[in-house]
Amino acid sequence: MRSASEIQCDSCCGRTWTSGSEDTAPFAHILSCMAENDCAEQVIGVSFDGTGYGTDGTIWGGEILRCDYNGFERLGSIKPFWQVGGDISAKEGWRIAGSLLYEELQDKEKRSNG
Repeated sequence: MRSASEIQCDSCCGRTWTSGSEDTAPFAHILSCMAENDCAEQVIGVSFDGTGYGTDGTIWGGEILRCDYNGFERLGSIKPFWQVGGDISAKEGWRIAGSLLYEELQDKEKRSNG
């Protein structure tokens, strides 16, 4: 589990506010919900807050984390997919839809020719 004392940064857009280089925004969002609801127990939280580099160096987005005030453990996330056009795909959702459809059709073709 990652410690809350280690985690003070969000590496989105190349910004790092501590010596770390991890995007811990999903953890911060879940912690804020815990604090707002006076929850001191361990929780499983889901955070859909955009994308950024995670603690493992890959791009994270749509994270499922087990959290408490001492840290977090990544339990899962949505399946990674191509963002056709890069950042513009966040504003033009059809690009992501097209990418997901293309990937699904490619997988289906591989299974049928398998």
